[in-house]
Amino acid sequence: MTDRDTARFRMTAMGHVLELRASPLFTGLRAEDLIPIAAVAETASFRADESLFEQGDQGDRLYLVTHGAIEVSRDGQVLAQLGEGDCVGEMALLDDTTRSATVVAVQDTRVLTVTREDFHDLLDLYPGIARQIAAVMVERLRAAVDALDD
Repeated sequence: MTDRDTARFRMTAMGHVLELRASPLFTGLRAEDLIPIAAVAETASFRADESLFEQGDQGDRLYLVTHGAIEVSRDGQVLAQLGEGDCVGEMALLDDTTRSATVVAVQDTRVLTVTREDFHDLLDLYPGIARQIAAVMVERLRAAVDALDD
């Protein structure tokens, strides 16, 4: 790797750290804890009306919206519209099941992605990441249960 390649990698990783910090999923992590995630994150772009994934697809990665907006639907019914800082597919990092919803870009959208394999490798090396993400997911689950009670 040349010095120029190394500098480009560092700039990209630091940009990814800032994008990860914008997500509630990673809120409790320090910047230095995000560096390993940023190092394995990849950028992907989707045009408006392009599918990120379909309900029933095998879940293999997390998507973090860094620019644009996406729509989540199940069985043709829109469940949510999400934007910058929002994540979808985080359950795929923890289990080996199919997607429970379809996600489509509603405008030109850029995302960071992390594969399940990379994520599991990170958890082995950095258990604090697992604790933080588990805490956020439990908080979301409790909020969903509370909403059902209302």
